[in-house]
Amino acid sequence: VNVALTSPVESVKDSTLMSVISLGVFEHVSEHKSWVRHVQGAAALVVARGKGQFTSTATILMFNQVRADLVLACVHNEEPFPKDMIQLQEEAAKHIDASGAFWLLGILGTRCADLLMGVRANTRQVPWPEYLEEATMMEREFQHTALLLATQEPYTVTQNACWAPKLSYNGR
Repeated sequence: VNVALTSPVESVKDSTLMSVISLGVFEHVSEHKSWVRHVQGAAALVVARGKGQFTSTATILMFNQVRADLVLACVHNEEPFPKDMIQLQEEAAKHIDASGAFWLLGILGTRCADLLMGVRANTRQVPWPEYLEEATMMEREFQHTALLLATQEPYTVTQNACWAPKLSYNGR
């Protein structure tokens, strides 16, 4: 991976990004600071790949994974969501069904990170009612998206699911 990262050609390949994402998953369970560095590295690769990267389902899924991880890293580190990632999010929306619940949750996540940063850093340059209005609007959008998720990705809770052991955990 380190060798690939030094190459302008190799560093923007799907395989390199997927390797960094995978390393980040490992780091997530071992040490938070290392995980954040991998997330930031993956985000840098996504930015380096540019607007032309959204050519397949796989590239969209990798972008979504990096975006979700970056939202968590931004919230934890008290940082705003990067503007260059917002621009890529807008470009990616042109290549997918942007009305999907998972996509909408990702957008709401980026907005949550920015709202949290705005509230934490506010020295009254933005009136508090504006933050409250944004939070209220986001709450409505989360509720709407939760309803969409229930429709688009339905699931059933079962108990004692001995008939489907591979689809259940501890009988549920």
